[in-house]
Amino acid sequence: MRVRRWLEGPFPSACGLCGAGVGPGDALCAGCLAELERVVSPCPRCGEPDAVAGPCPRCRDREPRLAALHAPWRYSWPLDRLILARKHADDATAARVLRELARRAAGELADARRAVQQGPDCVVPVPLHPERYRERGFNQALELAREVARVLEAPLASRLVVRVRATESQQGLGRRERRRNVARAFALKPGAEFPEAARVLLVDDVATTGATLDALAEALYAAGAARVEALTLARA
Repeated sequence: MRVRRWLEGPFPSACGLCGAGVGPGDALCAGCLAELERVVSPCPRCGEPDAVAGPCPRCRDREPRLAALHAPWRYSWPLDRLILARKHADDATAARVLRELARRAAGELADARRAVQQGPDCVVPVPLHPERYRERGFNQALELAREVARVLEAPLASRLVVRVRATESQQGLGRRERRRNVARAFALKPGAEFPEAARVLLVDDVATTGATLDALAEALYAAGAARVEALTLARA
């Protein structure tokens, strides 16, 4: 990767990673985009990289609630730093780059589904608990979901579900601890109308074990969803 200047602030006509000139509306140059590490041979259910064929062994042993997880890039440098810079430092340049990546990820998903015409009925960002939202001032999943919904031309259902429990950070927790931490943490918002037999696409920045997305999918299936998939920028 070339010299990185993404912490210096937003440059509307410059690549958010190397500072090279980019076209109107772009946040990454072609060179930096090509150097982001792609997920190769993902598991069709959990998105785990390097699955040889079909579901990975873990999904065969314990089938996830998600019908599919789409994550184009690995959670590695510099995408991991961009995600952390946006989430914890409110970095504007990181936000600009991540929004472009969300549009690109949604475009790839749209291309893959165009032949079978199986777009989502609604796009749902992973919600933050109100306490966490007050601390941070924004929900990075919602920022990404707006871009995804525009590309897919699907309704954005940002108030469909709520996080009803203030869970501890998933960082540092093992797979089982993560599942317990987010169990029953989500619910349909009181009074929200849920489309009957809807196909839902969840959106978040990164998937690690998939525990949060699975817990949210569980709440949506209980509300009557027909199929729940997820799109994240990165897969750890």
